[in-house]
Amino acid sequence: TVMTKNNPGILAEIASLMGKHGINMSSISAETFNGDAVIRIATKDSGTAEKALKSSGYAVLQSDLLLFDVIDRPGELGKLITKLKNEKINIESIYLLSRQQNKATFVLTVDNPIIAQKIFRSYLSKA
Repeated sequence: TVMTKNNPGILAEIASLMGKHGINMSSISAETFNGDAVIRIATKDSGTAEKALKSSGYAVLQSDLLLFDVIDRPGELGKLITKLKNEKINIESIYLLSRQQNKATFVLTVDNPIIAQKIFRSYLSKA
C-alpha cells in the first residue's frame, strides 16, 4: 500500500517505477480521500517493489494479502466473511480481482492474517 498526495500523474509515476524495476503487478487499486491517495499494489515481488517505492520517496505499508475464491453467486462472500466477524477479525481492505467460470476471486487484508488463513484454508487461491 502506497500512501501519498493525490496529484495528477501519480499512478503513471508509480506504474512506470514498477516497470523500470521489472516488477509485474498482479493488481492495482487506488482511492482518494481529502487530497490523499491510497494505492494498493499486489505483486509477487513485494520486497523489490517496496524498496523501489521507498527509494523514490513514497510511504509504503506492507500487508499480507489473502487471495481467495468463492462460488460466484449471491450470498457466498457474506457467508465467508461472516466467519471472520465471528472470530473478531477486522477486514482492512477487500476488492474483487476477477470473475470467471462461476468463480469470484477476491483480495483481502485483515488485522490477523494467520487466523484468517486458517479460516479460509479451503478457499485460498493457488494463483
